[in-house]
Amino acid sequence: MTTHSSRAKGEPPVGELLAKLYDDVRTLLERRLALFREEAADTARRAVPGVGGVLAGGLLAQVALVALAQAATEALARRMPRWAAAAVVGAALAGIGGLATAGGAARLRALAGAMPATREEAARTAQEAASAVKAAAGGK
Repeated sequence: MTTHSSRAKGEPPVGELLAKLYDDVRTLLERRLALFREEAADTARRAVPGVGGVLAGGLLAQVALVALAQAATEALARRMPRWAAAAVVGAALAGIGGLATAGGAARLRALAGAMPATREEAARTAQEAASAVKAAAGGK
């Protein structure tokens, strides 16, 4: 009994080729993931000063504003009822706090687009890997 083989002499079997392809794709994806992790860690490291600045600034501003608010309330209370003076000072502080928060949030939003190339590259790599596996399996 003879067996017919469509592969030429010296060519590795399809199973061996698929196993090698699998290993190559796996290695490539692992490297891409490592790159993504490295870039994510770098972005996080760059975000720390922004977050720290927002937190420290907020804490110091809160402590200082308590004293300033009391002084401003006392000064305004000479010209209006104490409750009205406290309301005016409270509204002013709320506005200042909103501006400070918006500034810190803008710095953090600037980091949101710091890794688009890596995301695009990871998506392209996954697409290429899927195409390669499909082609190796005989599909087009």
